[in-house]
Amino acid sequence: MKGFIAHLFIILSLSSISFAQNGLLHSGPMPGFSGKNRVNIWLQTKEPSNAKIKYWIYEDENGFDYSSEVASDVEHGNTFQFDLRNLKPGKMYQYEVYINDIKQEFKEPLFFRTQPDSSAGGEFSFATGSCAYTKETDIASDEDKNIYKIYTSIAALKPDFMLWLGDNIYFENADVASRDGMLHRYTFSRGNPYLQNLLRTSHHYAIWDDHDFGPNDADSTFKNKAYSNELFRLFWCNNNLTEFQKRNSIANVFSWNDVEFFLLDDRTFRAPAKIARANKQLLGKEQISWLITELKRSSATFKFIAMGGQILNPDKVFENYSRYKNEWKYLLSELDKAEVGGIILLTGDRHFSEVTMMPRKGNYPLYELTCSPLTSSVPKKELGHNKLRLNGSLIAERNFSIITIGGEGEKRYINMTIYSNKSMPLWEKRIYKSEIY
Repeated sequence: MKGFIAHLFIILSLSSISFAQNGLLHSGPMPGFSGKNRVNIWLQTKEPSNAKIKYWIYEDENGFDYSSEVASDVEHGNTFQFDLRNLKPGKMYQYEVYINDIKQEFKEPLFFRTQPDSSAGGEFSFATGSCAYTKETDIASDEDKNIYKIYTSIAALKPDFMLWLGDNIYFENADVASRDGMLHRYTFSRGNPYLQNLLRTSHHYAIWDDHDFGPNDADSTFKNKAYSNELFRLFWCNNNLTEFQKRNSIANVFSWNDVEFFLLDDRTFRAPAKIARANKQLLGKEQISWLITELKRSSATFKFIAMGGQILNPDKVFENYSRYKNEWKYLLSELDKAEVGGIILLTGDRHFSEVTMMPRKGNYPLYELTCSPLTSSVPKKELGHNKLRLNGSLIAERNFSIITIGGEGEKRYINMTIYSNKSMPLWEKRIYKSEIY
């Protein structure tokens, strides 16, 4: 145990060389899950510490309250998750962080918000993207700094939350051999100084794909997948109230205003498939059944389904779902039979962005926004031959998307804008409620 503690202390010390934070704070704070009466907040310190949160309804500091004081430890990466409860619905809260009774100072005030009592509409926006590689060097090069500024660009547009679509860190081959190595990769990547403002100014939700589950193209046979699950939960604060197969999968559901998000797990149940995949499972029928049940239960205006790899693209390349032919057709058939309106799909993985539209006989078309990469590499070739790609939507550079929900009634809409890493709009599409019901 002493060797393990010394090893993690070295990890955090090395991380601090290039990604220095003031005082004991290594990363965060980061608001995560937001419910009507409950919010989770995450942070990480450089060494074992005690921390608490002071919070109050914005502009009413006299009514402040404190969270319980929580202690971090080396075994859990010195991470904290504060579960703030008995909050008032539909409110903006301001908060402060105290570590070892010392108030942490930030350039801007810290805020989180709760969900309204009823899904009454109103405008909000969220950011999305995938494939976030952080190079491990003692000193970030000018090129790396320019790449990481995409996080500053996202934060400047002030999304209410960000949904990370997988490959949110990149495990190296050596990392996945041990829990220590995987914890090191999370700690180092989360400490990126260019990421901190984005973590602090929006709520965050996430799914995974192969590189933050295990090695490249990892599947259910990955021997350390229990560590993958444990560490994902240490570093993200998703909703743990509506989960598929409690604790054994990261699939879950969360709501924001009148919209619901169905987060799928495309790794835990994926059968090994080095060559033939047509008869293999990716999600598994149990997870698909859970998804369809949750979709039918939902009264949300729009329902976003998020998965790491592409779903609709019929091009049978790389890890596209269409390569798992039988299960792919089964999912599409089940979505058809469910007759649920307002479905939009969100995916990552491909290191380019595009929008796919799949026509359906006697039903509205399905749209899928694939958004990738944030900071990882951009392919010069291998952009695929997606025959369902919307003209002009292919983006082969580092990018992110902002999705805005606005309007009222049948004029309520989804506005998807893909931005360059310097916040230049590259492609945009608006879809009205009436088009997908």
